[in-house]
Amino acid sequence: MKKINVVISNDKKKAELPRGSRMLVRRCCNAVLQTEKLKDDAVIFVTFTDDHGLMSVNRAPDANEAIGVVSLPSCENGGSFEDASTGARILGNVMISLEKARSRAEFLGRTVEHEICYLTAHGVLGLLGYESSHRRDKARMQDKEELVLSLLGFPVSMGFMLSRKAERI
Repeated sequence: MKKINVVISNDKKKAELPRGSRMLVRRCCNAVLQTEKLKDDAVIFVTFTDDHGLMSVNRAPDANEAIGVVSLPSCENGGSFEDASTGARILGNVMISLEKARSRAEFLGRTVEHEICYLTAHGVLGLLGYESSHRRDKARMQDKEELVLSLLGFPVSMGFMLSRKAERI
């Protein structure tokens, strides 16, 4: 893998990102792209917002706004645009609701950082074409999320089952 540029923004300045979250998001994006064996330079945008901001950009009725993340790929089915000036693949934007991340973390008994990492991994996999709405893809996606969480030092046992419970909050 070559260079990965992760551009992070917080469009709702009311909610402060937990300390170290920006580095964690970068590490998580790198871990996902390494496990997927992406060999090209890549650009990923990660935007932190609130629940309202997430719903306002949701293009698909079955998107994962219930869990607090929406993936907006630059092209459909995991495709990407190439930045003419750098040659990097622009994968798209991952939007994460800090409100939902905090409520899910509290409900699941994990740290907000753990939940942000999970949502980031889920979102980046979405940019690469994985869809959690399809049963077969959902299982593969959950396996990859668990792998990324473990690579970053987070406990992972039964994480996907906990996530299903948290979808109801």
